[in-house]
Amino acid sequence: MNVSIFLIGTELVRGIIQDKHTMFLTSKLTSMGYAVRRCVIIPDDGSVKEEIERAVPDSDVILLTGGLGPTSDDITREVVASLAGVPLEKNTQVWNRLYDKIGDRIYGANEVQTLFPKGFTVIDNPLGTAAGFSGFLKRDRAEADGGGVLIFCMPGPPREMQPMFINTVEPALADYIGRNNTGTDEYSVFLLAEARLEDLCRQVKLVNGLDGVSWGTRFQDCKISLYVNGENAGERRLFAEKLRAIAGKGLIADGCTEAVQILVNTLREKNYLVSTAESATSGLLAKLLTDIPGSSAWYWGGVNSYSADAKIKMLSVNEKEIKEHGMVTLECAKEMAEGVLRISGADLGVSITGIAGPSGEEEGKPLGTVCIGCASVKKNGEGASSDGADCEAVMVKMSHHTRESGRRRFAVIALILANFYLLGVPLIDIVSTWNYI
Repeated sequence: MNVSIFLIGTELVRGIIQDKHTMFLTSKLTSMGYAVRRCVIIPDDGSVKEEIERAVPDSDVILLTGGLGPTSDDITREVVASLAGVPLEKNTQVWNRLYDKIGDRIYGANEVQTLFPKGFTVIDNPLGTAAGFSGFLKRDRAEADGGGVLIFCMPGPPREMQPMFINTVEPALADYIGRNNTGTDEYSVFLLAEARLEDLCRQVKLVNGLDGVSWGTRFQDCKISLYVNGENAGERRLFAEKLRAIAGKGLIADGCTEAVQILVNTLREKNYLVSTAESATSGLLAKLLTDIPGSSAWYWGGVNSYSADAKIKMLSVNEKEIKEHGMVTLECAKEMAEGVLRISGADLGVSITGIAGPSGEEEGKPLGTVCIGCASVKKNGEGASSDGADCEAVMVKMSHHTRESGRRRFAVIALILANFYLLGVPLIDIVSTWNYI
């Protein structure tokens, strides 16, 4: 089902106010299985009527924000009533609620906010003076009542629109798309670029003849949300299974989650404490671990050992090893993990050392090369000394984008591998399947 989104506001058009609606609405709609056909920002000049008229023939749903205020340029209710071919009428309940909020000030410009297109459903707005409303716009005169394009009109301020959408509009849209018997499964995809994920999805659909499956994606800092749509649940599951098989182990997780949350869940289950030693990421791994409330229960702390001198002095990394082979080596990653484990007395030590760019590449180590180390004494039995810690390290060479994205991806790699390490899976077995990162 196609959706058209219209954001009304001259200040939005001029860039005076930042658009905070598009990402919020499109991600919500995509996750429900809707296809966003257009998203248009329109000034307060009445042109919204022409835009909506153009969208009606190819839209199943229209979302409109803004233009519900008390001023002369707030004409959303008049435009929608005109398009629906109905008059505006006063809603007594809204009038009473608004009077309770603002008193006698209602006998002025605010009174217009109690008028709604006849036959439309009012959506309460406890956070502001502008109630929303919803109803149908007919594509032609012969269309039956309750048919046509479903339109929702919501206030412009994000602090009012977003709660209204979540509490009222989103449940209504979920029920509405259910009429098509279309289901949606959500997955979290790590490390793959959005274009690469798109290519793999097309490949899976074509090779397996899954014509009834479609998908949508939403890019975020540390993952991509993948929404798999289709009437047949078995086809959707097969699509996800085939995609996992070619994407690589641990790169596609069920539901809406983060790599850090997956690791934290394992740390909680084992009642383990983790410590970190970071070079290329400069504390980003520590930040991700402590962004989750209550992190002191599983995170001891970390060492930001950026320079060679810091690695040598704080983590006891072998100076000769660094001079002869550099800092981005398996041996350096191991010694960093063992060093922070020794300092902290934690149950798990995780290290990152890599080349985030834009310079620093070495022979055989291009930009995007990272070494991850994991060490734990508990793998060798409770009470073992740190000198007898079980330690693994792997080198990963991923495609390079920017310094910032490289650091984020290094941290995500460390989170994924640390979780597999705790589960007893050899790290080399995991990274050997990562062919598309």
